[in-house]
Amino acid sequence: MSALAIGLLKKGCSVSGSDLVKNDETNKLEKLGAVIFTSQVRQNIEFVTSKFTNRLINFVVSSAIKPENEEFSYCKEKNLSIKHRSEILAMLMRTYTAFAIAGSHGKTSTSTFLSTILELCTRNSSSITGGIIPIYNSNCHLENTKYLGGGFGRNTFPSTRDAIEITYKLKKPVQVIWSQEDDMYFSALLNAFIAPL
Repeated sequence: MSALAIGLLKKGCSVSGSDLVKNDETNKLEKLGAVIFTSQVRQNIEFVTSKFTNRLINFVVSSAIKPENEEFSYCKEKNLSIKHRSEILAMLMRTYTAFAIAGSHGKTSTSTFLSTILELCTRNSSSITGGIIPIYNSNCHLENTKYLGGGFGRNTFPSTRDAIEITYKLKKPVQVIWSQEDDMYFSALLNAFIAPL
């Protein structure tokens, strides 16, 4: 989620979020202008809605957010706009020729290789991943470029559908590179891949 937050900040959006533990990523986000909370309580949402009364506010969740999360529950209770991270990622990807890495494991490593090769070969590449890419020293390098590479999804079903959902939300082709061939034959991903077709 921190890579999405950085991407949104680079596109001029206001960003706030919560993490129970301060870390390098939350500190980096604060330096870029994000408001970071160290609790996950309804008062965080109340603060955001009171601070940005004249703006469209989307509350972004990942598949890892449990239904009993207090912030998430409050947003649902108040009928606030809730977007899945795949929708926001698709929004950020619209202007790029995108390469998505998917699979049960190996996404960050493969994304790092792909992003590095794209950058070195084209000098016209951006990237959003789950880990720090050494060539950018960041998990988000989002510039006005032609290409965008990244690893999408988590290691648990159903969130491994993220890469597939993104292609549907984006409504244009995305080059998907699957990092684990076994996923296509023996895992829950087989159903995730075939069901939408």
